[in-house]
Amino acid sequence: MQDCKPCKTPAAAHFKKDCLSAEESLSQEGTQKYQSIIGSLMYAMIGTRPDIAFVLSEVSKWVSKPGKNDLVPAERILIYLQFSRDYHLQFS
Repeated sequence: MQDCKPCKTPAAAHFKKDCLSAEESLSQEGTQKYQSIIGSLMYAMIGTRPDIAFVLSEVSKWVSKPGKNDLVPAERILIYLQFSRDYHLQFS
């Protein structure tokens, strides 16, 4: 993911899961990957990155049974973190 296109926000403007659509669920390996990503992001959010709190709370709703399209917003958060790692608050 190091060569991916940068994004300035942790979620897209149209970010919303359609609860009524029947979505194909991930395989066991995909589910474990998704859960690992969400767990790692939660650790980062609690320690140093409160800017991803809202988006992470939304994507963590699907952690028990993620669909194939649920990896996209989780990966977008990772991309956002990669390109915003030099951002910081400075108190004077």
